[in-house]
Amino acid sequence: MEFQVLGPLRLRVGDQWTELSAPKQRAILGLLLAHANQVVSFDRVLEEVWGERQPAGGIRTLRYQVSKLRDSLQPNRTRGENGVLGTEAGGYVLHTDSGEIDAQRFERLADEGARALTDGRIAAAREHLEEGLDLWRGEAFADFRYEQFAQGEIVRLEETRLVCLENRIAADLELGRHREIVGELRALTKGFPMRERFWGQLMVALYRSDQQADALRAFQAARRVLGEELGVEPNAALRRLEEQILLHELPFQVPAFEAPDRDNLPVRIDTFVGRAEEVRSVEKLLDRYRLVTLTGFGGIGKTALAVEVARIVTDNYPDGVWLIELAALTDPRYVIGEIAEIFGIPEHPSRPLLDMVVQELSAMSTLIVIDNCEHLVDEVARVVGTLLERCPALRVLATSRDSLRVAGEQIWPVPPLDLPDVRAATSVMSARETDAVRLFLERAQQAEPGFDLRDSNIHDVVAICRRLDGTPLALELAAARMRVLSPSQLLDRLEDRFAVLTGGGSSRPERHRTLEATIEWSYDLLKASERALLSRLAVFEGGFTLLAAEAVCSGDGIERSDVLDLINRLVEASMVTVQTEEPKRYGMLESVHEFMKAVLTNSHEERTQRERHADYFGRLVPHEPDFDTAEFSEALDLLTREQDNFRSALAWTVR
Repeated sequence: MEFQVLGPLRLRVGDQWTELSAPKQRAILGLLLAHANQVVSFDRVLEEVWGERQPAGGIRTLRYQVSKLRDSLQPNRTRGENGVLGTEAGGYVLHTDSGEIDAQRFERLADEGARALTDGRIAAAREHLEEGLDLWRGEAFADFRYEQFAQGEIVRLEETRLVCLENRIAADLELGRHREIVGELRALTKGFPMRERFWGQLMVALYRSDQQADALRAFQAARRVLGEELGVEPNAALRRLEEQILLHELPFQVPAFEAPDRDNLPVRIDTFVGRAEEVRSVEKLLDRYRLVTLTGFGGIGKTALAVEVARIVTDNYPDGVWLIELAALTDPRYVIGEIAEIFGIPEHPSRPLLDMVVQELSAMSTLIVIDNCEHLVDEVARVVGTLLERCPALRVLATSRDSLRVAGEQIWPVPPLDLPDVRAATSVMSARETDAVRLFLERAQQAEPGFDLRDSNIHDVVAICRRLDGTPLALELAAARMRVLSPSQLLDRLEDRFAVLTGGGSSRPERHRTLEATIEWSYDLLKASERALLSRLAVFEGGFTLLAAEAVCSGDGIERSDVLDLINRLVEASMVTVQTEEPKRYGMLESVHEFMKAVLTNSHEERTQRERHADYFGRLVPHEPDFDTAEFSEALDLLTREQDNFRSALAWTVR
């Protein structure tokens, strides 16, 4: 939950920003936000919110309004649960975590910026200060500017805002941006004529912009305003600044310089939806391990997750976070060249480039994100292994369909987005809480701004998300169709998903512009024996066991003894999933399964595999079981577990 008080009061419940329409509930919430995590007595709430016009019901009216406010803050709370808005010691308390209120975040950023400015970390200071100022959407507690309870907070926050602004301008001057801020400073001296620091900063900016006469006129204007309004002279610092300008003792020109880049991460165009638990998990792994590899099927969101984590942890690495993109690279010999180019390391005729990269990175505390390693995995493993061995402060976050198999590597399979269960198909609120529906909804609204989740389409949207296994790429391609299709029309057309899930924008890599191209990319990277087995495994419906795979898929070039190793490789390559742990059962994402069924259909092996499949499942169940024995119970369990395979085998047999 988040609250915004730096402007009109707003709160975010889940993913939805809202403004309370009931005036008394807004006032109660504003009062509690002004005293977050402090108990405010019932009497004070009544006095501050109702003033002299106390409600007839007194405390009963207050409790009613607080109850309605609690419903807005926590729609799913159970009756009697305090939750965010608690009742304690004769009053109410709003429980908030650090950073849930935008004013708290602003004050933290303002403080961090001031410390960085004092420490000489000018670029970092400006970044913190600007980020804090960007949180403001108007006056502090704008809805309560005339309420007594808010006056102290309004004055305190507005003063902190002005100090933050003064510090940001000081950072701009240090960075040589004097010409850029002259106009802003002229406006600030008119808006806040009693703040002498703004006058001094305007004088410095004008002087360094080769406007000495205007700088001196600014001093005279400050003297006139202070004299007329307060009857005082400018302070000693301002008078000394005038003297320095007259005597040309102030450095005439500060050379402009840009802060060194601390990352080369791409600017996000779309929002990053969900994955809060996954982000935290990968963060923790990076704290413990120097090499973390995110693995998973193409389109599952490995790159997006890696970049999001990298953005969050940038401040943990003094020498920055750097993205190495390998998707477009075809020759493994150029892997080290891509890394060297990012760090500006030139080639040397007599020294290996890898040694030069090691020399550059050996003293750096940095994180490199190496994206899309799967088609160059052997060379990436060699380079990364060397860098980690010889650069002790280096950490690597890699994305790959397959692991790198480097000593010390921690593999983290990226899961699909969490899916709504069948019950969510009747509840808009429940469905919105799942990442798959949230992503689909947000991307659909980009394609069709009027689109929303409603009782009339919730069943179809949930079905779409489940049919697409919560795979981000597939959901985004599907959501883009909302411009011309309704959810029910799209769901019908998913019978031929590869025809409808196309049209990814030109900003995407070629292999991510259609769902079929994404799967084909991963399929083509497999060895011939792996492709052959994966094609044969497509004959199964609803998953399969190792015994079933050995019986149905061995022969004709695949030895029964090789099936285990091949399935292991397909699991590592993210083309086969592990469905259950005990006993182990395997399957495929539905989109992969549909692709592989087409491959099998177009091969000369389909008839053979279907006959083997039907024969295997035809032999599994005893034909005349004794209903009173354990044999019958086991057969019933088997029928339940393998019902999809039995249906498929029966359909093939009787067709």
